Amino acid sequence: MNKVTVKIHGSEYPMVSEKSKDYMIKIAHYVDEEMSRIAEANSMLSTSQVAILSALTITDLLFECSEENDKLTKENKELVKKAEKPNQEVQLEMKKIKLELNNKVEELGKKQDEIDSLNEELKNKVNVLEGMNPLKEEIEELKKNLDEANEKTEIAEKLASDFQNKLYDLQLKNIELEQELNYIKASGKLLK
Repeated sequence: MNKVTVKIHGSEYPMVSEKSKDYMIKIAHYVDEEMSRIAEANSMLSTSQVAILSALTITDLLFECSEENDKLTKENKELVKKAEKPNQEVQLEMKKIKLELNNKVEELGKKQDEIDSLNEELKNKVNVLEGMNPLKEEIEELKKNLDEANEKTEIAEKLASDFQNKLYDLQLKNIELEQELNYIKASGKLLK
């Protein structure tokens, strides 16, 4: 137990309580201020009248606080009940969200099936292309052979052209030589 002496409206009073000394001083100070306020408002009142009016004012405040406390306690209980059991709006919203999620999951499942199908199709095409790989190598070999043949043909055509040019030059020389020979023969007949 805590003991303290407090001063209220000019008189000292001993207080004993399980509450702290600071708490008891705070309460006594509040009562002293209330009595001083009422005494200043009407100086004709006796100390007992001031005390009774202060007690009434403090009791009125106590009742107001008690009513407010009861009201808040009741509202709190109602809120607790509402929190314990979800209201219909929340339940409807949850059902709506679940339905939307199920639809999204179903759509994603369909898209996954499409992706799986496309992957399978691509694998098949890759397998077909891999099966064509030997043909591709054979085609590349044939192209290489064709390129080499084209080069040899160009070389052969150049050689043939050079040969024809040389043959033509030889034919011209042959004609010149024949003409010279004929000229020499004809000159030699003339000289005889």
